[in-house]
Amino acid sequence: MKKLILPLLLVSAPAFAQSIDTGLRPVEIVGTAAPACLMRAPQDASGVNANFRNIDGSTGEIRIVEMVNPQTALPRNTSLNLAFPVVCNSAHLLRIQSNNGGLRRQGSNERNQGRGGFAEFLPYSLSAAWAGQNRSQSSDIAGGLQINSANGGAGTVDMAFAMAAGNVPLVAGTYTDTITVEFRAAN
Repeated sequence: MKKLILPLLLVSAPAFAQSIDTGLRPVEIVGTAAPACLMRAPQDASGVNANFRNIDGSTGEIRIVEMVNPQTALPRNTSLNLAFPVVCNSAHLLRIQSNNGGLRRQGSNERNQGRGGFAEFLPYSLSAAWAGQNRSQSSDIAGGLQINSANGGAGTVDMAFAMAAGNVPLVAGTYTDTITVEFRAAN
């Protein structure tokens, strides 16, 4: 009689419900991109009777070459176009606002006719093109020029300052205003 001998090989296999600890652990990576807008100094400036000087990365100066006609004291036509590079990664608001509501003679608190038929205050127009929208308005309108964007955006904001030739002479002096260009990201 022949005997059949089968070698017995014992292999330990995990039970179906049992798991083997391989020593591997997952590591999650989590980050948050906060809403933000970044605006750089204007890259491009062109104008008529005005020029732009970048003072630092966040401040600049519009200088009017000849504000009035020297024979009549009437305001001259002036304009300046600026192109600001901008990146906003969320919904945001662009606001451009005049501090005085227009050019006001230093030392004057008037927003209307000055002495003897001469003016001490001169509104101007502001316009902006951004995120497929165009807005224009006078500097003396409360709240400033605003463009709301429901999405993020990257590109160039085209902003324009314009002062029309006037028919009321200006009192001699230095006229100033501050324009604030602000991007506010939605929270």
